[in-house]
Amino acid sequence: MSQNNGNRRDDKTASVHHHQHYQNHLRQDFDDDLDMESSSSGGVRANSRPPQKDFRILRCFCGCSQLTYEQIESYAMMNVKGVVHNEESKKLLKTFLQIGHRSDKSNALILLECYEKCDQILSDLDSHQDHLDDLFDVCPTFLWEQKINDACEADTPDEVNRQLEEVLNAMKKECLGNIESDHDFTRFRRELLRKIGK
Repeated sequence: MSQNNGNRRDDKTASVHHHQHYQNHLRQDFDDDLDMESSSSGGVRANSRPPQKDFRILRCFCGCSQLTYEQIESYAMMNVKGVVHNEESKKLLKTFLQIGHRSDKSNALILLECYEKCDQILSDLDSHQDHLDDLFDVCPTFLWEQKINDACEADTPDEVNRQLEEVLNAMKKECLGNIESDHDFTRFRRELLRKIGK
């Protein structure tokens, strides 16, 4: 009787191991299928398992959204102008800069906000007075504030708009240059490459 019980336990153990091996094989096939689907479609089905780190779909820095391997690779190769002009990569950069500086704003984030505020004013120069205080809060230097004030004191509204447009475009250009040379932007690109194993 004891020997028979032992044989049954051995048979049961072998059966469990066989079942686990079969399940692992199925899970691997599923993972491979999901990986191929993610690569071709740029997304996963709503009823699929959450993506893992070895899939070609990866989470952004805060985990709030998913990005494809190809998207991350593309953003990592962009210069700062490309990153800022692309809404998805700009959002990703903002998230990265906010996570890296919990207690205060990074210099790169302030420059990015200045760039965006300049864009907002340039889109409606006739309403520039409504936004100047917000712009001054993120101006890189007092010198830029002085240039803006000088432009606003021009003789005619048309001349004000002309000079203001010139100043704001020049400040946008400087903001981009300073963001690109900032160590946080270098870290941003390095972290993107790390996410895709490069």
